[in-house]
Amino acid sequence: MANQTAWILGPDLEPCPTYVPGEIHIGGCGLAQGYWNDEERTRERFILHPRTGERLYRTGDWGRWLPNGDIEFLGRRDQQVKVHGYRVELGEIESLLERHSDVRQAVVVAVGDREKRLVAHVVLDGSGERFFTGSSSPSSHLNERHESVLIQDPTARRALTITMRGALSVPHRNGVDVLTLPEQSVAARQKLASPEQRTFGAELNLATLARLLEPLRQLPNEYTPFPKARYASPGSLYPVQVFVSVSPQRIEGLGKGIYYYHPIEHKLMLVSNKMALAPDQFAESKSLLTSAAFTILLIGNLAAIAPLYGPLSEAFCALEAGEMLRLLERSAKENNLQLQSLIGVKTVDLETSFNLAPSDLCLHVLVAGGALALHEGEEGSTVLLGAAARARPSADVSMFAPIPGAMERMQFKADRQSILRVAAPSTCLLHGLSDEELEEQWVSRRSFRSYQQRAITVESLAGLLYSLCRIHEEPCGDVTSPSGGLCPVHLRVFVKPGRIDGLDGGVYLYDATVNSLSRLGGPVSIDAKRIPRDNRSMFEDAAFLLIVVGQVERIAPLYGSQSELVCRLEAGRLCQILEDEASTYGVGLCQAGFDFKGLESAFGMSHADVYMHALVGGAVDWSGKQRGWRFLGEGSPVLTRGTDASVLREYCERTLPAYMVPVHIQISDALPQNINGKVDRAALSKDIWREPQAGSPPAAPLDAKTDVSIVELEEIISRVAAETFSVPKVEPDTSFIDLGVDSLLALRFRDRLGRALDRSLPATSVYDYPSVSLLVRALSPAHGAERTLTTDKQDSDDMSNLIRDADEQSLLELAERMLAKDGQ
Repeated sequence: MANQTAWILGPDLEPCPTYVPGEIHIGGCGLAQGYWNDEERTRERFILHPRTGERLYRTGDWGRWLPNGDIEFLGRRDQQVKVHGYRVELGEIESLLERHSDVRQAVVVAVGDREKRLVAHVVLDGSGERFFTGSSSPSSHLNERHESVLIQDPTARRALTITMRGALSVPHRNGVDVLTLPEQSVAARQKLASPEQRTFGAELNLATLARLLEPLRQLPNEYTPFPKARYASPGSLYPVQVFVSVSPQRIEGLGKGIYYYHPIEHKLMLVSNKMALAPDQFAESKSLLTSAAFTILLIGNLAAIAPLYGPLSEAFCALEAGEMLRLLERSAKENNLQLQSLIGVKTVDLETSFNLAPSDLCLHVLVAGGALALHEGEEGSTVLLGAAARARPSADVSMFAPIPGAMERMQFKADRQSILRVAAPSTCLLHGLSDEELEEQWVSRRSFRSYQQRAITVESLAGLLYSLCRIHEEPCGDVTSPSGGLCPVHLRVFVKPGRIDGLDGGVYLYDATVNSLSRLGGPVSIDAKRIPRDNRSMFEDAAFLLIVVGQVERIAPLYGSQSELVCRLEAGRLCQILEDEASTYGVGLCQAGFDFKGLESAFGMSHADVYMHALVGGAVDWSGKQRGWRFLGEGSPVLTRGTDASVLREYCERTLPAYMVPVHIQISDALPQNINGKVDRAALSKDIWREPQAGSPPAAPLDAKTDVSIVELEEIISRVAAETFSVPKVEPDTSFIDLGVDSLLALRFRDRLGRALDRSLPATSVYDYPSVSLLVRALSPAHGAERTLTTDKQDSDDMSNLIRDADEQSLLELAERMLAKDGQ
């Protein structure tokens, strides 16, 4: 750099010869005047050379001259220490630790006065929920630009709509290989073909409405801790609520008003005697709303998801609403009902009918009836309500504090925040299908989190993708497509080498209009840290990855600030179609969060393309469908040993010489920072660490022979634990943590044990009492069980109450056992 100097000086501030390490000093006219309001640091770092008088800055970096005039950087001066006579570069150890897929940050310090010992402080990557809580919000900043290109003239809008429906939604590129996928069998075509146009006019009664809503039911079962639905939901939270606004005297057996649909009990609960969308409120859609028998409102309840998924909660709600739209769309056809989508309704439009929380979002509205009336100017299946010109600001989730702890997150899920609890008259809906039939439908659309290593055939992938041709074949007048059949979303297919027979590894663009794949490039290197830690093994086992891309700007002239929402709704529809058809072709799928930032170029995306969502896929065995709910509990990922200090130490031992392996690895939620926002190494060095001493022996187990009830209790708990953790036998003092407990298994164990003992147990039982002997002591009446475990009334209390209510002796024994086991 012009007018800059670089020096490598020794302790006496004399220049170091070639190859001799020293501290790097810089000089010249580019030097700062000093540290702002910090005279002491300024005097320490900015010096005058005693011989030359030149003003220099001591960088604290260590380096040496090479013969060719280059300076080799050797790390920070304060990061080079001597341990057992060896010079150790702390940054080298930190770099190795941070290459571990589960480590987000690592800092190594040398502690001790005379004999230095290496201690590593590590922050692990967050779980799935924490991974997303720290993510940036989706591209809602595009809304303002989309509003500026909105076309409001009805004639121009209709002309543009016709043009866009006739154009390819996926651009073709010159010089790329195009592979036309194999033709589907006649049976497959018949299955995917659109039903013939029906004459709408079904009898509108309570039974018809019950059949329409039944695909949205959530069914409890023994093999999963939460009720399951026929559509995916992040963390099984199901934050999208369903409200039904019934017009006067239009549904036999149901009066006018707004009803909340309870997805588990399959009943309608009266919320208000008003109507949600009165025809006079929306002049542009008056004829449509007047002809409607009822409207369905999909409301995103951010309070039920934002504490776990932060700024991505709104996007996840929109995807889930799109999946629900697909189920309602198919159900409406089966029941000869007509549905029309309304775009642009906001919660402010609903305030006169019923009160929603400030954080609630109106994601979509469906107008339903036997035969709906449309104005001549209302194009396709979408009425824009004022040409979608209303601004759509991003949801504010800052009011929801993130929930950091695993037990707290599990308790939040167990509380079922999305279920509306109102004391109001309710109407039970008839079940159109038997429990066995419903069970078969639910199990047939299950997600897989582990995959077989065998390759799948290109015919299987082709069959799966061909199901998307249905989007282009369906008429627009009787479906719920939010985009009016414009299909503003498409797929990029990432294929791993050797995992699909007949298809080379690489990135492909799928064109659903002609059922073809266009090769965009070879295999892409995807860092595992782009996937939440809990899902990394799933991604590593998978054969392919489907990236859903939205062409937001393509539809912006029609939908303005609603364009991104429309794309996400369509993305959810697309995911539901693929997951509904996956079992037909022997393919397993799972929706997955994915940090896509920086991969746009590798996936051939333009500036107008927006990443929407991802599905992971691979070879699976669908033969277990006939086993019903039990099939959902099979094929789960193999529980591997979690990343802890001992795992990281073994990782270091495989690469580093013995003198560079830290004697202690401390895992923390965060590292201390100084006033400049950097890691405060001085504070970490002051964190005194001593050589571990032999820990106290664990508390002796209860003498089971003295009390028959205790013997029986221990047998029941041991049996349930063995079944849950899939091991032949569980010893009384075996820690559930060593058996691979996670939140899913913890809730499953709680549910099974509660049924076996015929009593309610808190969601955190396994973590509060992580062994058979501790649970025996907590549950035994002879030892005050009724004081140690919470009751139904307390089950929704926060974790501080759980700890407060536990007896002191149980907490002390648990702490002693954990500390003794960790050798601290």
